[in-house]
Amino acid sequence: MGALTAYGVLTSGNEYVTLKHQGDHLISWHRGDTFFIVNLHPTESFSSYAVPVRQPGKYTLVLSSDELRFGGFSRVTVNENQPIEAFSRPDPNHQTVQASSGCDHFILSYIPARTALVYRRLD
Repeated sequence: MGALTAYGVLTSGNEYVTLKHQGDHLISWHRGDTFFIVNLHPTESFSSYAVPVRQPGKYTLVLSSDELRFGGFSRVTVNENQPIEAFSRPDPNHQTVQASSGCDHFILSYIPARTALVYRRLD
């Protein structure tokens, strides 16, 4: 509950679903400056997956369900000394992300099978 309060997830305004892909079994959404990605595929991991984001900027990974403490395989871990950062890229013509997402930017992320990742926008 502390992280949810610290990042303002519970008190921020609306949620925005930015990606629903049935074939890849992926869903992503924003709540305030926090951004969630969930891969429900039982076997498929994705490298450099273009995930739409609502606001341009720098994002850092704050939680990964793939860490050993959550029973994961430690393919993606949160490390304060070597943070995983993603910088948004513009996509005004929607050549990378779907126009229905309502987003003009995206980040590239490695998303292992059966994991949830949480990013926080820093600027």
